[in-house]
Order: sequence, then C-alpha cells, then structure tokens
Amino acid sequence: MSVRRSREAPEEELEAVYAAAEALVADGRFSMTALAEALGCSRAQLYRQVGSGRALLDRLRARGVDTEVGSPARRRVLAAAEALVAKRGLVEVTVEEIAAAAEVAPVTIYRLFGDRDGLLRTLIEGISPRADVDEALAGDDLEGSLVAAMARMLAFIRDHRGLIASSVGGEGMAALASLRQTNQSSRESLRRFFRRHRSALRGAPERQVQAFMALGLGGGLMLGPDDDPRRRARALVGVLLDGTRR
Repeated sequence: MSVRRSREAPEEELEAVYAAAEALVADGRFSMTALAEALGCSRAQLYRQVGSGRALLDRLRARGVDTEVGSPARRRVLAAAEALVAKRGLVEVTVEEIAAAAEVAPVTIYRLFGDRDGLLRTLIEGISPRADVDEALAGDDLEGSLVAAMARMLAFIRDHRGLIASSVGGEGMAALASLRQTNQSSRESLRRFFRRHRSALRGAPERQVQAFMALGLGGGLMLGPDDDPRRRARALVGVLLDGTRR
C-alpha cells in the first residue's frame, strides 16, 4: 500500500503508519525497515513522512501506546533469557541468542533494556524473592520468621532451578553478584535479623547468615515439584536453630 503524502497532508493520513508501527512494536519487531516493508513503501518515503524511528515511537507513546514496559516482546525476551541462562549460564549467553529465541531483533533488546547487563539485571530483579524475604524477617518471632523466609527462598530456587544452578560457583556466581544488589540486600536483612536475636543464639550473625543461605540453596535445589516448601523450611530452620540456639 502507498502512504505517500506531502508534509502538509493531515495527520489522519498517517493512521495506517501508526497502526502498522503499533503492530510491529507489540510483536517486538519494530524497525523502520520492517515498517516500510509492512506498508509497501521505501524507507526514504517513510522517513519523509514521520522523521526518525524514535520520533515515530514518541508519537505512538503520545497516543497511549506502551512501546516498552509490559509489551509481549518484553515478556518473550525475559522468558527466553531465563531459559537460555538456565542452559548456558550468565557468562556465556549472548544478546543474539536471546533475540533469536524470543523471535525479536537484537535492536529490540537494546531498545527495551539498554544492553545485555540491563536485560539480565531486569531478569534477576524481576524474579527475586527479596521483598517477601525481607517482609518475613521484619517479624520478631525467631523461628516463625526464619521459616517464612526460608519457605520463600526454597520456592524461588525450585521455580528457577536452572538459572540458580547455572549461577552457583566460579564465574557464574561472580556474574550474578555483579548484576544484582538483591542477594546482598537479603543477606543484610538476615544479618540484621540475627543481630536482633543475638541474645537467643550462639555464634556470629555472619556465620548464621552463611548457614541459612547454604541450607536454603541446598534445600531448594533438592526440592521436588510436589514437596511442600514450608514443611521443608521448618525442617531446615530446625537444623539451623538446633546448632545455634542458646
């Protein structure tokens, strides 16, 4: 189809351009080349009509189109990233591999997330159990709070077993630490919790944090799909407290 018009033509004549651009954005395939192909016109003609691709996206946003957050393309990219990281690890996976698996252009990933680290950081932060763990540790009940926090941690590791397993040890652990502040924040919440309960426990809070994290990691990786995270959490916390309670 032809969308040729003069600069003075009314805005409504661009409706076909907007509709085609919105469809490409929703599918994660937006580019001026793809848009020109969809409209059956040349890129030069398209640039004369709408200016740059960024300008066109700005127009779509002004019309209420979500060109980034929550788009189907964004969800596909994040799902593809997690699946590939689970198989190949945080260090090895590339933007090109993720783009191919998500059926989007690499430029879509850069547009949505900035760069590879931005994508992986968004993935890690988006699935992190930090908020739930922090909420559980805000309580004053020593055993009950630890069980609630451990249960959430176990469920998270079970549900994202591949990603966690690929990140344990060596370069994977270092890559994970560089991408997220979440792990450190959870550690700090645990450290504060154990400090609050110092009078009831033996040993240094840092040792208790390490023991809790180690029990949670091992327990989560061994948790089966039909196992109850809370029941396992009670058992693991019982082991921890048996060795540290005064």
